[in-house]
Amino acid sequence: MGKTFAYIGCVLMVLITAAFAAAFFTGQAGADEQALVAESSVPVGDYQYVLKDYGGKLAVFEANSVTPDIVFNVYTKNLPEFDVKELKSGVYVRDSEELGRLIEDYIS
Repeated sequence: MGKTFAYIGCVLMVLITAAFAAAFFTGQAGADEQALVAESSVPVGDYQYVLKDYGGKLAVFEANSVTPDIVFNVYTKNLPEFDVKELKSGVYVRDSEELGRLIEDYIS
């Protein structure tokens, strides 16, 4: 279990670093992405990540992104009904530590 958590943490850090580098080198986000963030009812500045259903699978998004950073091979339809409902609207996550705990809960 510890190795799995460490692996997920490493993968997330690499993906997050790559996403920040890509954002830095490509400038600002597209108009569609900015419009979606503006329509959000949750103050994105308070959160770093969002766990959501993406194509029927569990996915991690940066809080202001419409493109997932990572998609897990975990089908949301197989999760408890409460989790499915939460993931449809998005589970907002404050930091990488909380993200790791939530991912571990969903994938185990």
